[in-house]
Amino acid sequence: MNQLLFTIALLLFINIGQAQDFLYKKDGTTISCKIREVKVDVIRFKRTDIRHSPVFEEKKEDIYKIQYKSGVIDIIDPVYKVKMDTIGGKISSGEIEMVYVEGGTFIMGCTIEQSDCDNDEKPQHQVTLNSFYIGKYEVTQEQWKEVMGHNPSWFKNCESCPVESVTWNEIQKFIQKLNAKTGKNYRLPTEAEWEYAARGGKHSQGFKYSGDSRIDIIAWYDENSSSKTHSVGQKSPNELGIFDMTGNVWELCSDIYGSYNSGSQMNPQGSMKGSKHVYRGGSWYNLKSQCHVSNRSDGNTFYYLNSDHGFRLASDVANK
Repeated sequence: MNQLLFTIALLLFINIGQAQDFLYKKDGTTISCKIREVKVDVIRFKRTDIRHSPVFEEKKEDIYKIQYKSGVIDIIDPVYKVKMDTIGGKISSGEIEMVYVEGGTFIMGCTIEQSDCDNDEKPQHQVTLNSFYIGKYEVTQEQWKEVMGHNPSWFKNCESCPVESVTWNEIQKFIQKLNAKTGKNYRLPTEAEWEYAARGGKHSQGFKYSGDSRIDIIAWYDENSSSKTHSVGQKSPNELGIFDMTGNVWELCSDIYGSYNSGSQMNPQGSMKGSKHVYRGGSWYNLKSQCHVSNRSDGNTFYYLNSDHGFRLASDVANK
């Protein structure tokens, strides 16, 4: 790992002022990297979602990231084809990191392990979903600034923290501009997509929260958050490798808030009328009893601003 850091640093100094591709080899395995900008800092951080990597077999959790104002160098695992260094994704590189969620059928709402259910989580009902993609992380302040040119968040000076204090209309403008910038078709997840992904999709282990039944391992909430948001991706991910679906900030869904019914549904889109949209996941402000994976909240998102409300993105498989 020190050799990797030295190699990157040396190349940066040699090639200052110009973009540069280079290769790093370890035990016969090659990692391809690209320098897209000049001004860099070297930051060491922990990641816990990298498992069975043949590249960093000796230290699976310790990797290096090259960070600069408008993007990152991609360090790619050539076997598993995953970016191993990006926190939150970088819009300037044309991408937001997404996780593939294979479609399937699940029971949505107040299942037995949830236990702290409110009435609006009932009745439990069967839902079938097509496959889709969902953001690996909540949308960050840096990503919002890159597209919108300003940072509306209450908790500033933390660009890797989730953006918050944004309305429905502002989020729609962000998505439109992001899609124009990237040529992709991002959108908000439906409430059913959100819950299915939070539960771990087809890999679900039936946890109370998203990724574990021990909330401190996977979430920032009122007992450990110090009354603020935190950088995305710092806690453990869920079964699909998605971060912060419990805690940090509530996440806006595309659905208008409404009551459940007991009938089986296919790709539900939520209520057809109403003035409030659904938020899911709980936040840095909430008690753990408000953070279980089936819990629901609502807000008049057309003018509603709150420092514990943000969002993550989704996309259809055909439009990724």
